[in-house]
Amino acid sequence: MGKTRVMVVEDESIVAKNIQTRLKQLGYLVPATVSSGEEALEEIDNIRPNLVLMDIVLDGKLDGVETAEIIYNKYKIPVVYLTAYADDETLERAKKSIPYGYIVKPFEINELRSAIEIALNNYNSQLESRKRSERLESSFNSLETSILVIDSEGKINFANTQSEISLNSNRERLIGQEFRAIFKIPEGYTIRDLYNNNYIHTELTSSSNTSLPVCIDCNPIRNENGIVIGSLIRFNISTDINLDPCIKLNKGIQDTTTQKQPISIGIVAYPRLVVEGLRNIIEKEKDFKILFEETSVSNLLNGINYHKPEILFIETTVPDLEINSILEYLERNSLNCKVILIQDKFNQSYLINSLMSGVKGCLTNNSESLQLVEAIRTVYNGNIWLEIETLNQLLPKLLINSKKRKYSFSDHSLTRREEEVAKMILRGYSNKKISKKLYITEKTVKTHLTKIFKKLGIRNRLELAVKFNPSIQ
Repeated sequence: MGKTRVMVVEDESIVAKNIQTRLKQLGYLVPATVSSGEEALEEIDNIRPNLVLMDIVLDGKLDGVETAEIIYNKYKIPVVYLTAYADDETLERAKKSIPYGYIVKPFEINELRSAIEIALNNYNSQLESRKRSERLESSFNSLETSILVIDSEGKINFANTQSEISLNSNRERLIGQEFRAIFKIPEGYTIRDLYNNNYIHTELTSSSNTSLPVCIDCNPIRNENGIVIGSLIRFNISTDINLDPCIKLNKGIQDTTTQKQPISIGIVAYPRLVVEGLRNIIEKEKDFKILFEETSVSNLLNGINYHKPEILFIETTVPDLEINSILEYLERNSLNCKVILIQDKFNQSYLINSLMSGVKGCLTNNSESLQLVEAIRTVYNGNIWLEIETLNQLLPKLLINSKKRKYSFSDHSLTRREEEVAKMILRGYSNKKISKKLYITEKTVKTHLTKIFKKLGIRNRLELAVKFNPSIQ
């Protein structure tokens, strides 16, 4: 890893030179010292420092606080103030610019080192937390199930992409709204019933000539002390007043009547008893076919390449197993094989990283056979599958830290069709599935994607997911 690059913004040349010398003694790179806020903003694109040491009083139209605000908001580069002014008014102004440290002149060299290292450590920790939150929310947006998360006051803190589509709304309108402003609380129920395990039949609050039925599946979210801090709400709105919306919500996507060939499956698990258990469940389904079984990774890639299964079950306790290597192999060889993991218990970090790396389903050793069957069918149909218990493992942090954020493609001049394609990408749709949904060719989908990426200033689907999902700022 390269040396830390520090930009010094100081309007007294002798002081700037002294700081530069001290920083070099400490092992930092100092590619430039500048004397004004305007000059700092001109040079920062070329220098791309890891940290900025900023004097508050500067020559020019911009003082240090104003410059620091621009640098952090635009470039997300941490700023440490280095100044002789430490009065209360100055400190209050400086705090609002999100500084990562504050050193009062004169200072010792060890104070400088400590301030820089603490600032970088705090910044990197916050950056990792922000990325984890973005990946977490991206995972929820890949689910085809409509999901809302409400806090203890009944306000919506999170809405995934599918819920936007179902409610014909967007996050900017949904986040912060009262749950009862969207869904009616039926007679005999209170808002507190949303925080228990409940199925509630209701309808939308908005008046219309036809009240379409809605099924709500409520699942309490608890913190590490077991206290209920909110609720995960899965819902389905029936498009037919005579149909029960709970049928789709409970059964998921299991319609295989149009499927001509059985779903082909590969299994890698350890020990042999686990393989036999999986086989006994899978072989009971007429539309499933096991192509191969492995208890070690030695012949796994050969098995995948030869049999080309549509679904690959991987039990994560298999010795010498490297999930990322398998996922990279599948992508590199353009194999249309969807991976479902089975593990004793998923921690948050592992689960998020797995989903972002290409895993399509996650089961635990406590999963029931019906859940395993549902996972296969759901993943086969192009969607992500997670148990409701697994979702609830991820939600407490999301519920506590979610913040309202502008969420719109409208600022980027996307056409209506491009916005439709972008939203489907956020739902995890493949080009093939988008083409079927919109009745256009895959070539047209690729053309839309090229234009979308160019307009949004991004390069791929992952950047789209990260940039246009609500994140913790």
